[in-house]
Amino acid sequence: MPRMSARSFPKRPRKIHYGESEARGIIGQASPEEARALVEEGIEIAPLPILPDDQH
Repeated sequence: MPRMSARSFPKRPRKIHYGESEARGIIGQASPEEARALVEEGIEIAPLPILPDDQH
């Protein structure tokens, strides 16, 4: 089961990608600029829609 990574989301995939953290699935939000930077670094991400029940 993926773990939710809130405000620190862009940092989490980087740590996993560079071997600084355990490999696991994570879910979080990133701005378009942050997502683009992750992809440019070779970090695989997948966009998911934000559903109305997910917005608190």
